[in-house]
Amino acid sequence: IDQRIPPDIPTGLPSTLLERRPDVLQTMYLLHAQTANIGVAEALRFPAFTLTGTLGVASTDLSGISSSGGLWGVGAGLTGPLFNFYKNIRRVDIEKAITKQVLYQYENTVLSAFREVEDALVGIETYKRQIGAISNQLKAAKNANMLSNKRYDKGYTSYLEVLTTEQSLFRVELQYSKLKQQYLNSYVNLYKALGGGWMTPEEMGEAKVKVTTQTVAHE
Repeated sequence: IDQRIPPDIPTGLPSTLLERRPDVLQTMYLLHAQTANIGVAEALRFPAFTLTGTLGVASTDLSGISSSGGLWGVGAGLTGPLFNFYKNIRRVDIEKAITKQVLYQYENTVLSAFREVEDALVGIETYKRQIGAISNQLKAAKNANMLSNKRYDKGYTSYLEVLTTEQSLFRVELQYSKLKQQYLNSYVNLYKALGGGWMTPEEMGEAKVKVTTQTVAHE
């Protein structure tokens, strides 16, 4: 049985690693886009017309602007664009409501990502302890099987004892194999939950040096 185990997880992994997850990125971009829609709706609440004429002087629209009951008008004959103030207030409110929904979706996605990371870490630690415990049982079962074979070879016992210890050894090996698979699956789950694994201490050190160098270069 393969006794090797994955390397220990580095301490101090930043939560920003989760920003690489596709689901987090998607909801983040949706939130940014929807937030921008609020700005567009806000801009529509302001009357739009030209401030200067063809010669760069004040536009006739500028002196003719008026407001009545939330309606912006330009010029006595309303030849300029008409702006429905209250209608666009509602448009802003709608965009804000949609943005709040997208924000909740983003927050739920991030919380789910944190839960997945926690579940994977707990799984790794739990299976690691169980593997440590069953490793002792495996060692004892192997010794028992070896001794029974020696006793049988010297004629001290029947082959039934050998078969019994072999069955016990097989059960422990099977249990160990299942725990090892679950242990490795927890590492896979952690890798996925982090959006692509983690950096080794050496890689984290190199990344910090790179960031520092880039910062100094920009300054």
